[in-house]
Amino acid sequence: MNFASYGRIETRNCKVYNQIHLLEDIEKWSDLKSVIQITSEREINEKKTNETRLYISSLNEEAEAFNKYIRMHWGVENSLEPS
Repeated sequence: MNFASYGRIETRNCKVYNQIHLLEDIEKWSDLKSVIQITSEREINEKKTNETRLYISSLNEEAEAFNKYIRMHWGVENSLEPS
C-alpha cells in the first residue's frame, strides 16, 4: 500500500501470522489470535528509511483489514493534543 502526503512517499507491507499454536508460552495470551507485522519504507527528500512494527490482536482478520485499523489508530493518535 502506497501513501503520498506532506512531501513524503510511504510504502507499507502488512503480514498477518495466525498460526499462533507455534508460539512459546501461548497460554499466557488467552485471547491471542494474530501477530501482525507492518514493514514501512518512507522516502522524504530522496532519503529512505525502513521500519518494522509488530502488533498482537485478539482478532482473526486479513492483512488489508489490519493495515486499515492500524492506519486509523495512528491517525487518531497523531491528532491528539500534547499534554
